[in-house]
Amino acid sequence: MKELTITAFIAASVIAPPAIAGDFQGSIKMGHFDDEEAVMEQVKVDIVQAIEIAKKKVDGFIVEAELEKEDGYLVWGMEFLGKNNKKHELYIDPVTGEVLAMEQEGKR
Repeated sequence: MKELTITAFIAASVIAPPAIAGDFQGSIKMGHFDDEEAVMEQVKVDIVQAIEIAKKKVDGFIVEAELEKEDGYLVWGMEFLGKNNKKHELYIDPVTGEVLAMEQEGKR
């Protein structure tokens, strides 16, 4: 199966307090044998829109954005370096644009 990954490296300064991390359910549940084309047709939020959503939620610099499978769901995963110089992750639903979770890397 082809990997569903789109990666963009950016250094965008953003301002806003972070949300609280937690377990989440996205709009696109991923299985082992999903048809990539059918899955991608469901994605309504592109990478530029996902980055704009993240900019409104995080306090730091976005360093990576990718469409990935997380906890069984397809999500936009954003990695950013916070003002505290620690790595954080933000997950955005690729259909609704909802911020599903935010966490400090390594903690969940």
